[in-house]
Amino acid sequence: MHRLVLITAALFALTISCSSTKEKSGKDNVKYKNSYLVIGKIDEPGIWRAGEELTVVDPENGNTVGRARIDEGEGTHNASFKLETDLESGASVIVKRKASVAAKQKQKSAGAKAFDAYSPGVSGPIVLDPDWPANFILSQDYCIIGITPQGPVQGPSPKISSVCLSCEEAANISDEGKSVTVTLSTPMVLSDELQTIWMTVRPVDLNEKSCSLKILGEDYSFTGRSLQKGESYNLRFVFPEGAMTHPATSGAEFTTTTVQYKPSAETASYSTATALPLDGMNRMSRYNVDPTDRWGGYKDVKPDSYVSNNTAGFWRTGKYKGRWVMVNPDGNVTIIHGINGVAPNYMKEAASDRAQEEYEKRFPSISKWADWAGLFLADYGFNFFSTGPKRIRLYRQNYSLDTQQRLRSPAPDKTMGQVEILYLLRTFLWDYNSLTGKSLNTDKGSVFTLLFDPAYLDYIDALAKDGTDLFKDDKAFIGYYIDNELQFRYGDANTPAIYLKQWLSLDTSSSSPRAFAYAKQYAENFIRDKYGVEPVAANVTTAMDNAFLSDICEYYYRTTTEAIRKYDPNHLILGSRLHGKPKSLSQVHAACAKYCDVVSVNVYGVWEPNDSYFISQFKPWVSNSKPCFVTEFYTRDALARFDGAAYGNTGEGGGWIVKGQESRGLYYQNFVRKLISYDHCIGWQWFQMTDDYSETYGWNNKGVVDPTYEPYDELTDRMRALNWNIYQIMEYYHSTAGAPSVPSDDLQLVYWE
Repeated sequence: MHRLVLITAALFALTISCSSTKEKSGKDNVKYKNSYLVIGKIDEPGIWRAGEELTVVDPENGNTVGRARIDEGEGTHNASFKLETDLESGASVIVKRKASVAAKQKQKSAGAKAFDAYSPGVSGPIVLDPDWPANFILSQDYCIIGITPQGPVQGPSPKISSVCLSCEEAANISDEGKSVTVTLSTPMVLSDELQTIWMTVRPVDLNEKSCSLKILGEDYSFTGRSLQKGESYNLRFVFPEGAMTHPATSGAEFTTTTVQYKPSAETASYSTATALPLDGMNRMSRYNVDPTDRWGGYKDVKPDSYVSNNTAGFWRTGKYKGRWVMVNPDGNVTIIHGINGVAPNYMKEAASDRAQEEYEKRFPSISKWADWAGLFLADYGFNFFSTGPKRIRLYRQNYSLDTQQRLRSPAPDKTMGQVEILYLLRTFLWDYNSLTGKSLNTDKGSVFTLLFDPAYLDYIDALAKDGTDLFKDDKAFIGYYIDNELQFRYGDANTPAIYLKQWLSLDTSSSSPRAFAYAKQYAENFIRDKYGVEPVAANVTTAMDNAFLSDICEYYYRTTTEAIRKYDPNHLILGSRLHGKPKSLSQVHAACAKYCDVVSVNVYGVWEPNDSYFISQFKPWVSNSKPCFVTEFYTRDALARFDGAAYGNTGEGGGWIVKGQESRGLYYQNFVRKLISYDHCIGWQWFQMTDDYSETYGWNNKGVVDPTYEPYDELTDRMRALNWNIYQIMEYYHSTAGAPSVPSDDLQLVYWE
């Protein structure tokens, strides 16, 4: 099928423009304004690197006709090259990368950004046409250039012909105050090989202007962002052809694969697990482009009902076809899927001088880091993040509004959600010594004894006010975790926790924290008032102990959620990230579900979500009244290396060990596919953004990028592929009508970077 669209003379996978310090003549007296061509701004982190050397080759004879390199300016990712041989008008050149760089990028998956299409080694031709300046500069302020095929190109470069358009033929430009309109009016034939149109609109200033494009009668709108002099925006439009992989009409419904794993680096031998990856779902259509709305939601699909009682227009919970979902601020059904620990290295709990060295090599400022992190999240299909400081004041000290905006809005058509931990009870524990003059040793008594200290309610009230003040009116903010991995009980009854016998035996002498005396008094009153017996250990039964656990859990969740909602009625309360023994306690789940909007859990020690917990225990324990949210999971690669040495992958962390980043990607796809199959799971969060380093244990492969902030391609490509297909999988498992139909033939604006 052929389509009528605008194309121009620029056919490289990146935007092309020119500088103008001198002229060089070719055959037919063609004037090239300065023999340097600038290959437009590259926003994909880690694809092009400052100082990288390239060569310019004549495809007719293979001779090198120029040299190229990536500019080194701060934060610059522009490539320039100089022709060393005059070329005839209409001639083409190929920009090639070094073999080592080419090998790394060769296997980029379908659906990668268009500028990956010709990189490396099989770059598309840059056609040097005598009329090219007129094609690119429109009214001296705007430039519309570029067309490329979608996805990676393997083998010979495709044969693509160019059509030269004059300024008048290409577009009509109008700029009135705060509104810019670019109308593309001249149709040209787009062959079947060309599925993606890249265009750059480069104004003098697009900051906060309302902009619109009209292509073949279709209108596309966006809001401009602030630009530095000489910068440009790239818009990508994709035709549905090639945007999806269609299901098989015969054969097995699923094709699984096997992965080797072991619980820790110290474990001697590996076990074998089965994974069902995305491309093993043979009967399901799959997107090769991002089909989601700006929040990573199910575009134009509304919930059947709302459940949470927080303010409309903010993130809420709801139901769609009987399934629990989140509802984003635009009102669309959403499954949230994000990453923990999205923070500059020096803010991480496990920060080290070695990791800081790599951070400073890559990022001269927190603004540059925020630009990179936001684009990374958007590019790989994630829709929210957590920074995770242990104290909310650290967030206030390190994240300016500009930094937050860079993280939240990496592109005009993508907005990131955000979730943070308030650490209400843990912070009270950390500050208890300064407040009372005595610290509480959790080897002597449970952290939950602090609930009955006279300072507790006022302290968490002030902390909730301070923590929510940053986000209470912020519609992009999703909600709060109250705490993280509090141990209501441990695996044995001897470790201090919520046990009646322990609380009745608390040391209340002057050397102990005063909370012990108040907690012991509460336990004694509980037995007398509820059971009418003497409060001694000999009278405690299992039923009493379990009722006491329920009572303390309810008090904890009630007081903390009341403090948060007192100052912020707009956002969701997402539980306390249960882990360990509490995940086997029905009393904890029931109390959390009673007062929170979501029950969050961290999942380790299993290859995939297990029905015995998520179906047989979780759902009845919360009476199907609240959804589940998985807030930590990950695996580590036993083969990971840095600085010439293997990773230790020891020390803190519960993620299992697998062989290779590809296995990590298979784990991610299999794990979250299983979560999507549950009708009560509203999302997940990978732990974490970057690898850890410690002087004791060395590097620990928890992250999605390596220590130089390059993505682990085999992992992140599979993450992106699945993230783009969340709603396909959801419909596959939960829709009585089956998976959604193939998209229409309308031109689609996919993203703008």
